[in-house]
Amino acid sequence: MAINPNNALDLRNVCYVAASGNGKGVAIQNMGLIPAKPFLAIFDPYGEYRWKDRKGGLGGRAVYHFTDRRSFARSFVTAWNSKKPFRLAYQPSGGTSRTELLWFCRLMWEASDGKRELHVLVEEMARMTETAGKEDSILGECYTGGRKFGQIWHAAFQRSSEIPKTVWSNSPFKAIGGQESMIDAERMAKELSCTVADVIELGKLNQDWAVNGKKTRLHYLLKRPGLGNFEKVAVSVRANKHLAKLIKPELKTDCWRGYKKLF
Repeated sequence: MAINPNNALDLRNVCYVAASGNGKGVAIQNMGLIPAKPFLAIFDPYGEYRWKDRKGGLGGRAVYHFTDRRSFARSFVTAWNSKKPFRLAYQPSGGTSRTELLWFCRLMWEASDGKRELHVLVEEMARMTETAGKEDSILGECYTGGRKFGQIWHAAFQRSSEIPKTVWSNSPFKAIGGQESMIDAERMAKELSCTVADVIELGKLNQDWAVNGKKTRLHYLLKRPGLGNFEKVAVSVRANKHLAKLIKPELKTDCWRGYKKLF
C-alpha cells in the first residue's frame, strides 16, 4: 500500500495530446517533463519505447519491456527497491486492455512512497477508459490521491474529449500539439486561455515544416500550472541538415516565429 503521505508535494501530472502524426512521442522525449534519470514505469501496449540495436527507448536510453504480469512485477519491485533510476515498460501480450491497465495502476499504487518520486507513463490512455466523466477506479485514485505519495502521471492520447475529467483536470501540465477537429481546438483554447487561432496555427506550421510528407519541426502550446500560463515551444526533428534547403524560404527568414526552441 502507498506509504508516507506528504501533502506538501506539488501536483505535477502531465497530459500530452495531439492528433495522429503531430508529435505526442516527440513531446514526451524532448520536453524534459520526465527527468533524464527517472524512476519510470511505462504502460506501453504498442511497444512505442522498445529498445533494439541501440535505437528507440526513451531519451536515447534503454527501456526494458515485459509482456507478462509476473515478469514485469518482479522486475519493477527489484528496480524500485534498489533505489537506482530505471525505465521499465509493461507491454501486455494482449495489447490495449483496461483490465491490464488497472492491474498496472494497482501495482504503482502499492509501491508508492511519499518520500520518493515515481513517474508513470500511460500510452494510448483513451483506448482503455470508459467515460469522459469521473474515473471511478484505481486509475482515478492515482490521479486524485497519488500526488501526496510521490506519483507523477504522464498520459498520451489523441483527443481530450475521450479522456476522463479526473485525468484531465488533475494534470496541471499539458503539452498540446496539432489538432484535427475544431471541437478539440476550441477546447484547447478554452483550457489554455489562448485563441483558437493559436491552436489552429500548430497544425499549419507542422505542415509548412514538412519535406516529402515528413515533418521536420513540431509545434506545441505548453501549459504549466495556473490559468493562462502557457508558452509556444517547438522541437526540431530534422534528420538531415540538407532538408533545411527545401523549407519554404519565407519560413527560413524568421525560422522560429515566436516559438521557443526546445531541441
